[in-house]
Amino acid sequence: MSEKFVTMATRTRQEYLKDLVTNFSTNSPVETGQKFSIFGNKKKDKIRPRFIPDACQRGAILWQVMLDDNGQSQQIECYLGISSDTLILIEEQTRQIVFVTPCKSILGWSPQTNSLRIYHHQGECTTIHMRDGNGDRDELVEIMERLKAITQGVLVQELSLKRNIMGQLGFHVQPDGVVTLVESAGQAWQAGLRQNSRI
Repeated sequence: MSEKFVTMATRTRQEYLKDLVTNFSTNSPVETGQKFSIFGNKKKDKIRPRFIPDACQRGAILWQVMLDDNGQSQQIECYLGISSDTLILIEEQTRQIVFVTPCKSILGWSPQTNSLRIYHHQGECTTIHMRDGNGDRDELVEIMERLKAITQGVLVQELSLKRNIMGQLGFHVQPDGVVTLVESAGQAWQAGLRQNSRI
């Protein structure tokens, strides 16, 4: 076959597919249950494909989330995409990028019941909520697994630090939040704070 014929056939097939999607598709879900089956009306649970969070998955993996917009005191419906090098939030309605950061700038994350705080850059925080309010934590766990696989960040630990007799906390910290020195056997050390931690 000539290259010209292959190109023409491909273009024709693409036009047919485009026409099919444009004129003969619907956004309404189709009920696949057997309503009149003699074998009963059992609905099969959808089996989700196995989740692979590794960096070998270079393209973005997407989840539908709600983003806290602190400036407007509301939540925005977004797509969260995490590729091997970028984390991005895209507003569903407008398709505009709301937030984007390189994965190497992610410091850590902290899960709540149905939400996740993601810390990045100099300690800024972005909070997302899972769309499914039923407490199904599968997607939350998937997001944390993906972050663990492709970032240098870690699960955030909450420490309760007490002051010593002189009113000091017992550690030194740089302006960017990196702990440079922790007094050995001090209260901060006993609470679990270590050098090179970020607060």
